[in-house]
Amino acid sequence: MSPTESSHLLPEPAVYFPVIDSRYSTRAGLSKFGTDFGNGGQDKNCFQLDTQFSHYRDNKINAREESIHDYVCTDEITHSQLAKINEIILHQLCKEHPEHFLLKDSELYCQLTNETLQTNDENLFDLLALQVQEDICVMQIGESGTRLIAAHLCAANHWSAREKLGMDMLALHQQVPEFSKENREPNQLMAGLYNKTQAYVRFAWGLNDQPILNQHPKLQTNDSSTGEKIWLRIERQVLTPLPDTDLMLFTIRTYFRDCDRLEKQQRLNLISAVNSMSNETLSYKNINKKKVSEILEKY
Repeated sequence: MSPTESSHLLPEPAVYFPVIDSRYSTRAGLSKFGTDFGNGGQDKNCFQLDTQFSHYRDNKINAREESIHDYVCTDEITHSQLAKINEIILHQLCKEHPEHFLLKDSELYCQLTNETLQTNDENLFDLLALQVQEDICVMQIGESGTRLIAAHLCAANHWSAREKLGMDMLALHQQVPEFSKENREPNQLMAGLYNKTQAYVRFAWGLNDQPILNQHPKLQTNDSSTGEKIWLRIERQVLTPLPDTDLMLFTIRTYFRDCDRLEKQQRLNLISAVNSMSNETLSYKNINKKKVSEILEKY
C-alpha cells in the first residue's frame, strides 16, 4: 500500500487556535503534554499522523534532495546519544500507533510507507523522521546551558538548522524580538523542565500568504505579505525529557489554517494580536499589519 493510499486510513488533522488573547507574546506558554485541546486522542500523541501524511513526507523528501546537509544535522551529537534518541522515537511510535508500526527483533515495519527499517542502520534517525509529520530536534541540557545538538528540520519557519546547530537557547532566539525580555533565563527554564521529567507542549504562530511548509531562509524573499489570502501558521511543539540522559526530544508539527474559515471572534483576536505587535516583531515575522487587518476584516 502506497503512502497516498494509506493516508486515507488516518484521521483528519488536529485543529488548534493558539491566539488565546488580544496581545501577542513570546512567552513559553507551557501546558502539560496530553492536555486536551479539543482533538481527543491526537492531543495525547507526540507524533500525530493524519490524512496529510503524504504531503509532509513529500516536503521532507524534496528538502533532502535539494540539500540534505541543510536539513539533516547530526554533527554535534554522539553515536550513543543518537542511539538513545532513536530508541525513544521507536518506542513512542509503537506505543502511539501500533496499527502503523511493528517492531520485531531488529526491524521496524512502517505500514504507511511500506518500508522496513533496520534498527542498527547508521541513518536510522533520518529514516525515522521520514515516517512522521513532525520535525525533530534534540537538545542537550547541561550546567553551562541548553544546546541544539541534532535536527531533522524540513518545515522550519524562516530559520536554518545548520546555522543554529550547537547554539544555546539565547543564541537560538537572538533574532526574536522581545524573547529575552519575556523569557528570563531560558536555559534555566529548559533545565527546570528536564529535571521535572514531565513532557510539555507549547504553541507558536505566525501569518503566511501561502501555506508552504519549507520556509528555509535561503528560499525566502524580502517581500511583506501582500496577497489576498492569509493562513495562520501554527507550530505544536512537544518537549520530552529522556530518562537517565541529559537529552530532550523537541518535536515541531506545523499546521496551516485558512483565515477566511476562522470564526468571527477568532479573526478579531487575531487582528488585536497583530495590532499589539511591535514594529520589530512585525518586521521579523514579515507581516504587513495594515494589509492583514484589511483582509481579515473582509472575511
